[in-house]
Amino acid sequence: AQATQVTDAELNSYLRYHAKDQIPVGILDPSIKAEGDGQVSGRAIVDLDAVRRQKQRRWLDPMGYLTGRLPLTARGRLVTQDGVGRFQLEAAELSGVKVPKTLVQELLSFYSRSAEDPDGINMDDPFKLPVQIREIRVASGSSTIVQ
Repeated sequence: AQATQVTDAELNSYLRYHAKDQIPVGILDPSIKAEGDGQVSGRAIVDLDAVRRQKQRRWLDPMGYLTGRLPLTARGRLVTQDGVGRFQLEAAELSGVKVPKTLVQELLSFYSRSAEDPDGINMDDPFKLPVQIREIRVASGSSTIVQ
């Protein structure tokens, strides 16, 4: 097995300069922070107008009242083993206000839809790690990728 350490700065530089074609339109300035012991946090500016317009909203639906581009932050635990990962959301905020997992899931589904996956990603589903990665060990400020 080969282990490669990647700092937060390196990962965020990769997101900004090399992966920007893979980041959906409407997601701006994404960043990820390794907090240690499997804990990760992320931040991005999200365009809520596009999400809000995707379907008819009921008056009790909080997405019906959210407009513009707002910062979304999320924190959770990344668990990986044998080439498979799972993210367990622990908390999320939209412009500093705590939001439920259902709202984060709606944003994730909307921005991850594709022809191959019209429903988008379900954050509770395990996912295959790319490029033969077997495991990711999250430390504070960096992660070790095992291939």
